[in-house]
Amino acid sequence: MKRWNRLSHFRSVLPATLVFVALLASNPPTRAAEESLAFSVDITLSQKAAAKLAALHEGIIVSASYSGDPAPGAEKHTDEIGRIPLGFENIEAPGKAGTVIVPGTKIKRNRFA
Repeated sequence: MKRWNRLSHFRSVLPATLVFVALLASNPPTRAAEESLAFSVDITLSQKAAAKLAALHEGIIVSASYSGDPAPGAEKHTDEIGRIPLGFENIEAPGKAGTVIVPGTKIKRNRFA
């Protein structure tokens, strides 16, 4: 599987398969420090997409972006859409159908408050 350092490379490689998963917490988790924040993504592909990925020896990247609403008084730390960024992670997977586990280990738990 090829590795790309910048997102712009994904746009130039066709067909690139990028699965974007966004988790947006509307309230700060109360027990998240003790709980696993892992989740799974089931990837399904058409026969044509699977054949194309195999022919190009391409993989799939599952990208998770984490953010939450600001606590009162923390608005100065928000991003351009008014959310507190909590991190992101990319998981590389083979270019075929299957389940990908996103471990949730890149979430900045110290920003929950």
